[in-house]
Amino acid sequence: MNKLKILCVIDDLAAGGAQRQLINLAIELKIQGHDLSFLTYNQRRFYESILQDAEIKNYLIDEKTPILRLFKFRKFIRSGNYNAVISFLGVPSFLASFAAFPFKKFVLIVGERSSNPKIKTSARSRLTRVFYPFANYIVSNSYANNNLVKSIYPFISDKKFKVIYNGIDLNKFKSDSIFSFRSNSRFQIIVPASYRRLKNLIGLIEAVNLLDKTLKDGLLIRWFGDKSKSSCDDNMLEEAVQLIRNYSLEDVFELNNVTHEISSIMKNCDAVGLFSFFEGLPNSICEGLSCSKPVVATAVSDIPLLIEEGVNGFVCLPNSPSSIAQAIEKLLKLNTTELREMGNRNRQRATKLFGQIDITKAYEALLIKK
Repeated sequence: MNKLKILCVIDDLAAGGAQRQLINLAIELKIQGHDLSFLTYNQRRFYESILQDAEIKNYLIDEKTPILRLFKFRKFIRSGNYNAVISFLGVPSFLASFAAFPFKKFVLIVGERSSNPKIKTSARSRLTRVFYPFANYIVSNSYANNNLVKSIYPFISDKKFKVIYNGIDLNKFKSDSIFSFRSNSRFQIIVPASYRRLKNLIGLIEAVNLLDKTLKDGLLIRWFGDKSKSSCDDNMLEEAVQLIRNYSLEDVFELNNVTHEISSIMKNCDAVGLFSFFEGLPNSICEGLSCSKPVVATAVSDIPLLIEEGVNGFVCLPNSPSSIAQAIEKLLKLNTTELREMGNRNRQRATKLFGQIDITKAYEALLIKK
């Protein structure tokens, strides 16, 4: 394949799932011999060092006025002689697709990363997608999101809609051969998620409070998310801390900052949890499967396609603390053999669905096909 000059467009390099996926994709595309660079407009830089280590340049257009940013992005993209542009998230995809209007010389892939049902009613969501007809492909990371976007843009050809799951480094996210369940006398569930209301930390606290004392005494929930003010919703984190105190759950909940060591932490936990109200395809679930961990998660996006109740994990309802509590209780009552069998099934599923090389090849095939 000929070497392609590819630009990746996203809002920033913050500790988000979309950012991590686009960076992983870019690094693998570079390994395949292509020329990669990034274009962002916000200052958050959690993943900047990873790009630097991969020798991928990030161009920052730090323009706060939306209309000026729109035209500066257009000028940058159209004058860059790119063979392809890949954008993730709403506003970045709006900027990239506007640059493609009314004609373009590059292949444009806009990436849908969230199955937010508000897309059907939000004027802003509709506006950010108004130039989608000028994209070559609209790639979702879940069938749920793909179906949602297709439902509101029936006039766009079906051939433009594609589903490509998240890519995972299966060598980095894998089980530890010496791991044993409940090795620290408590069952440890980790939740890699931001401190935003959509991730439902409050609902999880309410659910844990419903558990019997014996179950709570044997449980440790470790949450990992960006605690910076720019990444948190209003006073949600403070509200969660106070609720934990009110219920005397300080020994159960551990609220941590975001970390680059999540793969090591995941290898040494007993299960991975996620309790969001909506999702695209969450990295945490894909990585949990890859690490041979049982999963407990809300039945949103494609999670019901990935998790079979009682077979490789448990699903619950995000708006129901009692449903979340019941799912956690089922998980806590499994014996070591059952937990290990669940984990082995998840690793097999992850190997089949999320291998980074296979995911990259799927994108690469679109980049050379107009």
